[in-house]
Amino acid sequence: MKNIALVGVLFVLALWFNCAKGKAIGNKNITHPSEPVSQSSGAIEDSLKNPYDTKCADGECSTFVFLKNGTRIFATEYSKEPSCRLVSQNLLKILMSCGSPCNYTLFVNLTSGAISIPFFMALAIDTLHEYVAFCDTSKIKIAAIFDSAKAPIAINRPFSQTATMSSVVDTAIFRNNGLFVFHYYAGKDFVGTWDSLEITF
Repeated sequence: MKNIALVGVLFVLALWFNCAKGKAIGNKNITHPSEPVSQSSGAIEDSLKNPYDTKCADGECSTFVFLKNGTRIFATEYSKEPSCRLVSQNLLKILMSCGSPCNYTLFVNLTSGAISIPFFMALAIDTLHEYVAFCDTSKIKIAAIFDSAKAPIAINRPFSQTATMSSVVDTAIFRNNGLFVFHYYAGKDFVGTWDSLEITF
């Protein structure tokens, strides 16, 4: 009888320990508004590494983004599945193809939930100051990603005439010292030219 009683006590203690452990883990779970079931710790880590989810149906693809506080927000809807990539710990890039070569890029701030306007043929991203360099019809433009009230900086050069600006500018880099450095082809002879510009808004 003593052995049976001892086994019963051990069983109750084990059950209590597992329940308490389950509650402790459950408190750490993040619940998204459209996902009432709590995620496992592994699922949370995956959502931080790949903080997006795209679902396609009937020729439309909807992309949702998981913010750092666990909120799940709608980002965009497009006829093709976009390419999503983290460009910094706080910035998600969503690229939507419109042909070859043709694409639009929008950005999501994973802390504030801010969503940018789409930028045509993005060339370079300054993740520190959140600037983007992108193509216009015959020039390069640099804009504040999440502040459309600020007028973009336009860069006019003797760019060679081609079908798209992205084929004229083959290198574009934002330096940490505030310089935007780029290489382009100039004039009818397509002369390779390096140039730079200090960016201040």
